[in-house]
Amino acid sequence: MKNNCILAVLTDKQHNEISNSTTYVVENIELLIEEASILNDCNIVIDSTSKTAYKHIKLAEKHHLSIAKNNQIINISKMNEKSLASLLLSSATTKHEGIEATRRMAYSLSKDVPSKMSRKDAIAAIRGAAPNIMIEGQSASDYAENQLVSLLEHIYEEVRKTHSVSLSNENTIHLKMDYDENLIEHIKNNPGIYILDGDLGSGKTQNGTLPAFEAFMEMGLFPIITSPRKLLTAQTIDAKYHYQNPALREALKNPFGKQPTGVGSVINSLFFPLFENYRENESNAIIIEEIEEALNHLTGKAVSKCLLARTEMMSGFMKLIKEKKYVVMADGTISDHTVNMLAKNTGKKIHIVSPVSFVNKEKIQINVFKNHAENNARISEVMNSGGSIAAFVDASHNKNKSEFRALFRAREEEERRALMIDAASLVDKDPVSFINELEVIIRDHNYTQFSPVISSGNSFTNTGVTEVSILAHQTISPRSAIQSMRRFRDVPRVNFSITPEPKNYPTDPMIVLALEMNESMDASKMGPGSLAEYSRNPGVMLVIERITQENRDRNNYANYVLIAAEQKGWAVKLVDSNEDAAKEGRKITKRGQELENEARSNSLIAARPLSDAEANSIRGLAGYAQEDEQHMLAAYDIRKAFKMKRTDAITPEIIALDANGSGQKIVRNYNRTHKLSKLSNASEVIMVMFIKEALSILNIDTKTMTGSYNSEDAQRLADWVKKGSIEYSNGMRIRTIVALNKHFGDITISSTGGRVASSLLKRLFALDTKSEGQITINKKRVRSYKIEHNDKSRMAMIIRDRKMPE
Repeated sequence: MKNNCILAVLTDKQHNEISNSTTYVVENIELLIEEASILNDCNIVIDSTSKTAYKHIKLAEKHHLSIAKNNQIINISKMNEKSLASLLLSSATTKHEGIEATRRMAYSLSKDVPSKMSRKDAIAAIRGAAPNIMIEGQSASDYAENQLVSLLEHIYEEVRKTHSVSLSNENTIHLKMDYDENLIEHIKNNPGIYILDGDLGSGKTQNGTLPAFEAFMEMGLFPIITSPRKLLTAQTIDAKYHYQNPALREALKNPFGKQPTGVGSVINSLFFPLFENYRENESNAIIIEEIEEALNHLTGKAVSKCLLARTEMMSGFMKLIKEKKYVVMADGTISDHTVNMLAKNTGKKIHIVSPVSFVNKEKIQINVFKNHAENNARISEVMNSGGSIAAFVDASHNKNKSEFRALFRAREEEERRALMIDAASLVDKDPVSFINELEVIIRDHNYTQFSPVISSGNSFTNTGVTEVSILAHQTISPRSAIQSMRRFRDVPRVNFSITPEPKNYPTDPMIVLALEMNESMDASKMGPGSLAEYSRNPGVMLVIERITQENRDRNNYANYVLIAAEQKGWAVKLVDSNEDAAKEGRKITKRGQELENEARSNSLIAARPLSDAEANSIRGLAGYAQEDEQHMLAAYDIRKAFKMKRTDAITPEIIALDANGSGQKIVRNYNRTHKLSKLSNASEVIMVMFIKEALSILNIDTKTMTGSYNSEDAQRLADWVKKGSIEYSNGMRIRTIVALNKHFGDITISSTGGRVASSLLKRLFALDTKSEGQITINKKRVRSYKIEHNDKSRMAMIIRDRKMPE
């Protein structure tokens, strides 16, 4: 074990007395640290006084060292950001230091309000850390509180803009009118673009959009009513106008015959050739339910992975809104951003219609649990006491892994009256009948688990549900998570938990544009010129700006949801952590995973081999594929990834190697160690170049995947990841950290090079690292590490070097 080596400045009169430590009295600590090879065999600790602490804390942070303060050693490199910011602020002795430290602590605290701490507690924390000095004519504690409050107000205002419209927005005309026949008459007499922004339960659909649809049919306008989801469409419109009605479809096929007086469709289908004549030539009115989600849908990968395909659909949608004489939209979370975008692309003022008589008197309490385990324990507590739960879970639910189904299996095994509602469960059901009967069905169960298939617009009452639980995994927009809280209108208690992993989405529109282009373009076509050309395309930038705004919201997911809830007048309560409850919740999760893994393994082993055509057909079903179809597709993909023959058996060993799809990712990364010259897709080129450069920095042979590296190599890797870039085509560069977050987002990013290196090797290649002790390089002692293979990494290498079967 290393001894502590205390570095004390010669001119300081007092030094910390630390037992089992050696003190070096020096003239210049910074110079000694830069040339600290003589101290490599000890833990460097900077001796600090009250006057030097601030400077020394920053120095220790930069070089991953410790400080000695008040006869205690504080390891700066192991402090979290909030604690370090507090220590800095409390150590400030000058105005400049106080201002700098206040900003840092205020920013750190703002990331925890209100999801981890209340505003009151945050203010108390920053006041408590403030030093006894004056800053800009006021005490440091008053200054610190004012800075924090100002920052929080700015953050809250930015959130407000994303789910409501400012009265001062110059692109709007605000109308205070109830949703009734008077509003319909006003719209008929005053053509334009209208958005009904009333809260849930205000009658936007029943008293607004549906009467408008009827009125427009009576006027001979051949209206279209559309929404982003099948269930919402089914719930909203009469079956005779539904786009899947055979008689309606037959009428649409003959543009010269009698056309339907009105058509209801999901947005995707609206742009099918069948609807082209009606959409472009017959209709002069369009009604859009949940416009915010509709726009998110049109810009998302579910429409197409190709940026230009999404651009074409988004541009077509904007064209409809611009050209139709009457446009009526409904959304209780309409944003300033969307209103401004609509105004810009249509050249028209947007009428925002808010109800006069409706006052939302709901007393909603959002109980924020520290983790999903404690939320799950609360679910059990409610059901054990005779209550009923509606759980909204947006966890993974695909061919490789289903945390969603695992949680449901655990509840099913408990012999609960459990009901699961996901896209696949609706395939054989008439959507209109199902939605109409769902309230009765839910009453017969004490646990109903929803996937995001039940989202915006769908709502229920009189179901017997006692509490709603939201187990957020950050896979849907935060706006959708908010709306899930009020799907059951008469349930006042909502329990909320969220996955702890912070997301890091790019928020620079040009970076977002480049990433989107990379996914569908050849690297040879990427360059500053093509990027500039795309950026001048208004339709492309319409899509990019929408994605960028969504990224901003997602980067602050938990706070966004809870701030918006507070702004809606709901009470947000942080529930004290309970380890006993957490243990019970973890048992439920673990048991569910065991049941799901067993069921999936048995299904994979028994899965019928698919042809290429069958696999493509199931893949096209997406979330609507049944469980056995998903597993047949998973078995198909495993055989392809592991270079197996079509009829080769899927064994337990193969399933273990695959590990819910992570094994396929590892094999693809091994394949990338030998690729570059034949690649075309820009994203794939970036991934290959990332891998090759990372392995080169760590001195790893890409053929044998063996080698050794030292702590300085690891630090170079960490510095390259955080500060470097990759040139991948015609002068196009991408920051390494952006490439990593986009393509390899599960790698640990740390200030310590060793953690970055070991995480990268483990996650990308299943490789282990072993410390070989210290070695001397250029008279400097550094720690050495050796690459070690295991069964998984060895098998991945065998697959990499195997030829594809005929």
